[in-house]
Amino acid sequence: MQISPFTFCPQFCQIALEYLLYLLLSSLQKNIKFSQVESYDPSLDSWKTTTSMIEHRSSLGVCILDGFLYALGGYNGQTTLNSVEKFNPLTREWSMVTAMNTRRSMLGAASLNGRLYAVGKKLKYSCGDSSGLDKKCEIY
Repeated sequence: MQISPFTFCPQFCQIALEYLLYLLLSSLQKNIKFSQVESYDPSLDSWKTTTSMIEHRSSLGVCILDGFLYALGGYNGQTTLNSVEKFNPLTREWSMVTAMNTRRSMLGAASLNGRLYAVGKKLKYSCGDSSGLDKKCEIY
């Protein structure tokens, strides 16, 4: 099955929610900062740009909990983030929620039994370097 191309192709995280595929697009290259979000509707075979994240972030974690999409941590081009945003697909709005205790980029994120899990973090940000990973887990 081939799907239609989306409108822009930088770094991205992908996740499915309510019959749509969401791509959280990010780029911190060459002083271009954005936090675009696109959704793919397979019934229409089309991409649509939706509301951008509040904060610019790359190397973030994403997961779904209770019908909301969460964007956790990441790197904004200057510092590793501990902030968390929540996307409501019905209103197409992002809101900031309680931050993580630890700043994390290149993390894994998941939900289980009504809780969010943030696993691991990059201890030192260096493009293309996967050494120096912390494997600790926080539960929210």
